[in-house]
Amino acid sequence: MNYSNEQFEEFQQRLEPCREDAELLWDVRDALFMCAYYGHKKRQDIIYLIPGGWLLLFCYNYLRDRKKVRGHDEGLFPKARRHFLILSRRNNHTGRMNFLLRKERQSSNWTAWCTGPELADGVKSIDQDRLHSIECVWCKHSTLRHIFDTVKLVRLLKRVLPDEINSTQWGTIRAYLIRFFAWRDFWGNQITKETEFVVTTYEKSEVAKAMFYVAKEKKVPQRIHWVHGLRHASLQSTLSTELWCMTPGDVRFFKKRVPNFCTPRVKKNPEALELAETIGVLDPATIDNQMPIHFLFLGPGLETSYTKEMRMADLAVIRKIQLDLGSDISFRFRPHPSAVERFHNELDEANIEVEDFSSRHLHDDLKWAHAVGSSWSSLLLDIQETGRAIFWVQAEIRNLGAVDELIADGIGIHLSHLSATQKLRTFLSSRK
Repeated sequence: MNYSNEQFEEFQQRLEPCREDAELLWDVRDALFMCAYYGHKKRQDIIYLIPGGWLLLFCYNYLRDRKKVRGHDEGLFPKARRHFLILSRRNNHTGRMNFLLRKERQSSNWTAWCTGPELADGVKSIDQDRLHSIECVWCKHSTLRHIFDTVKLVRLLKRVLPDEINSTQWGTIRAYLIRFFAWRDFWGNQITKETEFVVTTYEKSEVAKAMFYVAKEKKVPQRIHWVHGLRHASLQSTLSTELWCMTPGDVRFFKKRVPNFCTPRVKKNPEALELAETIGVLDPATIDNQMPIHFLFLGPGLETSYTKEMRMADLAVIRKIQLDLGSDISFRFRPHPSAVERFHNELDEANIEVEDFSSRHLHDDLKWAHAVGSSWSSLLLDIQETGRAIFWVQAEIRNLGAVDELIADGIGIHLSHLSATQKLRTFLSSRK
């Protein structure tokens, strides 16, 4: 299996028989799928090949994280009715959370949590006394009981998925479940019957999944997962009461798939408007007769369903554009933070001329750009608010992130090996 929409549907179909014996496995099936099929190999994965190696690695990581948690006094954490969980410094997370937190300034009954003290930099707009780091706090709640419960659940999983998951993937799943149980106990102390609202931007994370799990058990009426990226079928496995999506197409897709207690709805990313205010809306008149046209290309992350074969086929489209249009277009390549080296290597392998491999702030790159392209990136949906032309660079139209539906709905222009040159010439001529 790989981390594709189709494979998730198959995965959950295989998993459904477990519901009678362990409903929890069904509730966290999106996270189990992520553990097994998302990400990349690490040097330490070789330890999983040793009998009992997963437990050795878990204990090592536990002791490492335990050092970071010293000094946390949970007795000082305030009880609140509204909880905001901040998981990442990346703009597509902090932009959403900042928007919500600014609305709480006049209220006194809320708390913001972040998974590391460095995340405070992304939410400077709020009262820092209300922002609490819970970095590695799970360690203080982890018990032997969690290990025993995890072993029991994995034994059940192996009955329905005997061949699809290797030792490394099983090790990752075990570690996830143990941490999930620990976070569940943490949130059990923070979320009360008076809690009315919880929200975050990535439900698969152990800390977030446990928060939603406890909130559902305690019947918290408003549980919001504000989706921070393009669609993936695994998002249907939600414990939220509201799934805030980026496009009407996502709402149509999830409406048929989410639990009865959940309502999908479109929620425009507020950062899109802030981005337009910050970098300015591009007036086509300002680039009339300006050559070359500045084209910013966004590199992909570590999504395993976007295979190397696909990546190289899509980069071949960029190579053809360079050969056909030459100096009429100036490219700048911006890597995804999770795959900088791989992107650089693959650009080289594709014989693409790279005069500018950017490490600048995103705003600087966008100010420079007249057009922005990607094989699939949710950032393009925000960028269209700034007046820049957006292009989906795919050798063939794919359903990754539902880009196929976006193209069909007229959101962005598809550039393939056959069409790219003509479409870009049309774009260039409209600017002359």
